[in-house]
Amino acid sequence: MTVRRYLDLLALTYQISLVPAYTTNVGLRLVKTPKLYFTDTGLACYLSGASDWNALVRQGRLGSMLETWVANELAKWTALQNEDFHVYFWRTHSGQEVDFLLARGEELIAIEVKAARHVEHRDLTGIEACEQALGKRIRFSLVLYGGGELVALGPRRLAVPYGTALLE
Repeated sequence: MTVRRYLDLLALTYQISLVPAYTTNVGLRLVKTPKLYFTDTGLACYLSGASDWNALVRQGRLGSMLETWVANELAKWTALQNEDFHVYFWRTHSGQEVDFLLARGEELIAIEVKAARHVEHRDLTGIEACEQALGKRIRFSLVLYGGGELVALGPRRLAVPYGTALLE
């Protein structure tokens, strides 16, 4: 059995979800391989050997587990909408990345997930590259982060505590 068939089986049994890459003809070399997320963050934590939040921090996996959680929340949210939303990610071959692009028609919302309690300018490099490449298709950009305040990061950019954005 090939790896692709195993992945298809895991997706068919709702163990994983695959988030496709957002690609356009903008002249950039973009990564086109989908990103894989476990659909159960508890199972993902167990398989990684993390029994609690502190274990994820010690292992350096907190950021990727939060990204997994956000992927699952976005999948649930888009499934409940009356409009046709799609979730993608964006990454160049040089490594510039936006964790999620929420698409409705030609309009996009860029979403970056950060475990840190503060947003640094370096956390915006992927968003800046994506905004430059996709132009006005990006309606606005969000950084979901571990802080407790809404923070304006510039025109059409906002840092939002991940608990506020997805739990309320």
